[in-house]
Amino acid sequence: MTAAADRPRRTIVQLSDVHLLAEGLQHGAVDNFANLDLVLGRIEDSELRPDLLLLSGDLADRGEAAAYRRLRRRVELSSERLGAPALYLPGNHDDRPTFRAELLDETPSTAPIDQVTWCGGLRMVAMDSTIPGEEGGELEAEQLAWLCEALAEPAPEGSVLALHHPPVSSPIASMSRIALQHPEQLGEAIAGSDVRVILAGHNHHAMAGTLRGILVWLSPATSYRADPLAPEGSFRGYPGMACSRVDIEGDSVLASAVVVAGEEPIVELPVGSMPER
Repeated sequence: MTAAADRPRRTIVQLSDVHLLAEGLQHGAVDNFANLDLVLGRIEDSELRPDLLLLSGDLADRGEAAAYRRLRRRVELSSERLGAPALYLPGNHDDRPTFRAELLDETPSTAPIDQVTWCGGLRMVAMDSTIPGEEGGELEAEQLAWLCEALAEPAPEGSVLALHHPPVSSPIASMSRIALQHPEQLGEAIAGSDVRVILAGHNHHAMAGTLRGILVWLSPATSYRADPLAPEGSFRGYPGMACSRVDIEGDSVLASAVVVAGEEPIVELPVGSMPER
């Protein structure tokens, strides 16, 4: 890899668990298109110009073709304005053939959707951890072999691995039961590689963990937020939307949850100022 001092800063904006519908409200209450529009609008209005927009699964709540088309139109609008390409990867709510046709312009297929793309010298490896028809996730032996081959040669700025299902447990027991199965196999596949961070979603709450000493970052959802303080065995969701900002600079990886709300800020100070306590 390139020496840390010579690596440019790379910024990834991660949106996860959009759960977009062709029309209507999720759970009869959540306007997921409005949430997506608000999150993307907030990014556009900022001074941030990311290198990549990563959409890490559960992009369509029911796998509807019209939902994917609706999503793509809005994401590509921001992608063009920001000068940042979009990388789509599927989650357990997505339908592989429809996802492939509508978002990737590929022939419909039920095969796993594994991809490699580049942000300059930073390699992005996006893996399909879904099990069609099930909520939990896994990576097949063939996928792990593909991953090892993809990572065989170090990238100039290292690699980022993205998948929908987290390879770590959750404080929400019901989410732990539908996390990535056999995460130790993934750990073995990336051991000694140049993977700098693993980005996932699925849980609807922000969380950090490690796998083989590598940072695992779970992005909160753009649709609604899950409560890590919910009673044991239950899942409780509240209104709220968020995305993640992941900055990779030198030897450092910084992951930030960005909560998006419609209210005006209560304080906004010039650069170099600090608020009074």
